[in-house]
Amino acid sequence: ENFVYDEYAWQLENKVEITSKARANNIHKILYQCPHCKKEFTTYSKGTKIWCQDCGKVWEMDTLGRLHCENGEDIFTSPVDWYKWERANVREQVRSGNYHFEDEVRLEHLDNSRYGFLPVGTVKLTHDYNGFTLDGTVDGKPFHLNRPCETMISCHVEYDYIHRGNSKFYKKTGWDFKERRDALEVCNMEDTYFTFPLNAYNCLTKLHFATEELYDFVTEKRN
Repeated sequence: ENFVYDEYAWQLENKVEITSKARANNIHKILYQCPHCKKEFTTYSKGTKIWCQDCGKVWEMDTLGRLHCENGEDIFTSPVDWYKWERANVREQVRSGNYHFEDEVRLEHLDNSRYGFLPVGTVKLTHDYNGFTLDGTVDGKPFHLNRPCETMISCHVEYDYIHRGNSKFYKKTGWDFKERRDALEVCNMEDTYFTFPLNAYNCLTKLHFATEELYDFVTEKRN
């Protein structure tokens, strides 16, 4: 029970005010679905506001961590309630048989402790009831990696990841070594890879939800 807590509720209860003008910066990374129009991956945040770029709804985060809609009704005032609503939507999608994600990703391989992650190419990432699958061509050879759902109880994600390895290796690829980009780790017993979605916007939190929900779903079916 001690591991279950709500820091926003604690902040409100204890009247801990956060007066920073950047208190809502990047909260759209976890609040990726608009509760008004229900569209996914349409939110953005900056300063003290988060808004939907599709329907135009705007929320202001007050100094006690509450969200107030400036041009509509308050569906969620707690970021935690909004977050839980998103997870419930992913759970429903998984259990109805309708979950599927795919995108072209930049692939980086954990080479060694000296150089860290090094860029190796571009492949296709698919996430569905077969788990995470990477397919493509690396160094002129066919590349395939699969992690079944039942082997991943959760997943490792990195928001705005930067400075993975040695900069000289990035010059060969044309990729910017200092570019911040969201990353998802996919690994097996031999290798570890970071994948960087190239087209899908702000998808990491949903992939995190889906990994856990797929694990529960397939293990329940198996048992």
